[in-house]
Amino acid sequence: MVFSLDRLEAFVVASEAGSFSAAARILGKARSSLSEAIAQLEIELGLDLFDRSSRIPRLTPTGERVVPEARTVLDRARAFESQAAAFAAGTADSLTISVSVPLRTIVEPL
Repeated sequence: MVFSLDRLEAFVVASEAGSFSAAARILGKARSSLSEAIAQLEIELGLDLFDRSSRIPRLTPTGERVVPEARTVLDRARAFESQAAAFAAGTADSLTISVSVPLRTIVEPL
């Protein structure tokens, strides 16, 4: 599965802003291009993230469940980008990579 970080950002900002118009203003995009970005993300993921049956699109239950993960992906991508820029500028002296492991797999049962 491949998706664009720009489309993921459009999804997250739209979910936080409450409307596609507000999200488009925040991102400095036309409403139509923001709407298209989200529609393309939905196609790429094979998920309906917003219910568009009313005047203002609302997150679907699936959208509500995946938006926190989308925020995490964006946060980690920004951290990676920042650290890579520091390396490129010669200002970083180490690279940190984190791995998330479920606690139950590393804790022995009593």
